[in-house]
Amino acid sequence: MTERPLLSVIVPVYNMEKYIGQCLCAILSLQDPAMEVIVVDDGSTDGVDVVLASFTDTRLKILRERHRGVSAARNAGFKHSRGKFILPVDADDIPIVENWRSLLVALAANPDAVLVYGARRLFEGGADKFPRSLPSKRSLPSKGACPENDAVVPLIFKKNFIRMGSAVVRREAIETVGLWNENLTVGEDWELWCRLACLGRFIYCPVLAVRYRRHTQSATGAPVSRDAQDPGLAAIETIYSHRCVQHKTGAHHHKLKQEALAWHTYNWGARLIHSGAYWPGAKAWVWAMSKDPSLFLYLCSFPIRRLRQ
Repeated sequence: MTERPLLSVIVPVYNMEKYIGQCLCAILSLQDPAMEVIVVDDGSTDGVDVVLASFTDTRLKILRERHRGVSAARNAGFKHSRGKFILPVDADDIPIVENWRSLLVALAANPDAVLVYGARRLFEGGADKFPRSLPSKRSLPSKGACPENDAVVPLIFKKNFIRMGSAVVRREAIETVGLWNENLTVGEDWELWCRLACLGRFIYCPVLAVRYRRHTQSATGAPVSRDAQDPGLAAIETIYSHRCVQHKTGAHHHKLKQEALAWHTYNWGARLIHSGAYWPGAKAWVWAMSKDPSLFLYLCSFPIRRLRQ
């Protein structure tokens, strides 16, 4: 038996032939023997297997599964992992591996914390210029985009501000709260964060941890039809059905759930409008702002936020 790795990086991939190579090149550029990288091919039908076969790094393990979705793939990777700390990464993103040490040090220095996360930056499709510096507070995508200390809870129950690839989690914390929910197709990461938030502290580490890619195959970039139902609502219902969340949110349970529904509906409306379904998108916005009037100010600030980004 070889020495147990400190960090297990889990990368599920499904039909991401175009991006998985760039993701793995970034991860494996970290010359750390105390790391293992587990790629779970979730039944890809494109050329993912050819790309994976081109890597010879001994730290890389490849699992091949039948297609059951991203949560099942992450769970398979977790069950084969041995690391003390777990870092899930999406196959189409580009992690900033030189900043991982800061995340690990922060988590090791705070034994009561279950998770540490860093900042993330968005880039579009095949862009080849990637900012590597930490976003300034003025350029963050929204107020409270990277909350710290006591601000993390209850905000995490309202919206998901932690991106896959930016968070390192204690292994025993995942074992305690349970793995990724395989019944959810959207928001499965958020649902896990909320269960973890009921267990212990989250820490924000001020480093850029990941550049996340928005494209037509991604969960946030794919176009939607005007009659489509928002699949993310199931995540909210699941989150607020947990007894640990009900206990953690206490008297604010109903208010926070309404704010979560409003925030998610606002973003769904934005996707509808971006996809050309203007009237359904506008109706979603009106409903969201009626439940949380602060979203109106957020909408009005769009030109300023766009210029800062």
